[in-house]
Amino acid sequence: MNRLTDQGVSVWLDDLSREAIVSEELSRLVEVGINGVTSNLAAFGNALKNPALYAVELQRFAKLGGSAVDVARAMLCADARAACELFSSVYESSEGREGYVAIDVDPACAHDANRTIAEAEMLCWLVDRPNLMIAIPATQNGLAAIRACLARGINVNATLIFSLDRYRRVVGSFFDGLEAAGRAGKDVSRIASTASFPVSAIDTAVDGLIDTIDTEYLRPLRGHAALARAISVYEEYERSLYSGRWLKLASLGAAPQRIVWTSTNVDDPAYDATRYVQALPAPGTISTVSAQTLYALHEHGEIREIPSVAGQYSHARTVFARLATERVDFAHVTARLEHEALTKSQQAWQALIEDIAQNLIRYPIEQRRA
Repeated sequence: MNRLTDQGVSVWLDDLSREAIVSEELSRLVEVGINGVTSNLAAFGNALKNPALYAVELQRFAKLGGSAVDVARAMLCADARAACELFSSVYESSEGREGYVAIDVDPACAHDANRTIAEAEMLCWLVDRPNLMIAIPATQNGLAAIRACLARGINVNATLIFSLDRYRRVVGSFFDGLEAAGRAGKDVSRIASTASFPVSAIDTAVDGLIDTIDTEYLRPLRGHAALARAISVYEEYERSLYSGRWLKLASLGAAPQRIVWTSTNVDDPAYDATRYVQALPAPGTISTVSAQTLYALHEHGEIREIPSVAGQYSHARTVFARLATERVDFAHVTARLEHEALTKSQQAWQALIEDIAQNLIRYPIEQRRA
């Protein structure tokens, strides 16, 4: 497999797992050019079903009487710390631009800024690596947490962004946080941030509406909404780099808040498996991929960094104008997707906690006290 970095593309793995760490698959992926990795609570929960991976820790925690939440946090941080070590050479050679490991705060905190901030500080303390990034949902209260964490010098990945308006507010929070960090005397050049946009879910939702309305005018727009939204976001990203606030931060050595395209797996079998990964790379962006998509990409195509997508801005506006003409309420779609994504994340976390609790009580009392 050719190194992805030789093609000028930043790609992160979308599934941090202990199995990938132990089997050295993650090390091999680092060698071929994967530049970072994000956690996935559902995948972490599935990994617990393999008793060989976490049995020793579960037994130790059972003896100590730790709560399921504390155990989950400790094991996730142990995996993150190991991954941070694997990506340390990438982090150092890129001078802090690449090599990050992003892990989630407890999604139950999504609407509580103070709890999110405390959780982020705890995760940073437990992992204690400079290339850790804390993933925080960009809810209304999440924006305040993003701002406060950046002001404290914590690397932040703002997640679950579906709408252009929410992205603008995330950018504002990014500026606010770095400005506060600068006033506090922190080195803003060492604070990294990304803004994550799930891609495939938008096409799934909008294509479903198009199929329901089923007009000749709309049918040709199937599979266009996600890419049009991404292009609009990128236009806003480019615009933000010319703002006075950003130019002042850049003069202090700050790095831009990069865009991360997540959920790049294709849901509709009618679309090519590498559709989103091949279409979206552009300067200042990162594409997350599953191992499955990565190998499909290697087998069926290449991805190359493109100089600009500016030529597609007009097309993106046309797509949304046509959707609006047929009464496809995109604002409603994005609000629903945010709610569903956050609910799914909370359910995955709750299922994880319940599984850990069940694992902890499987050890006999006398074995816990041995």
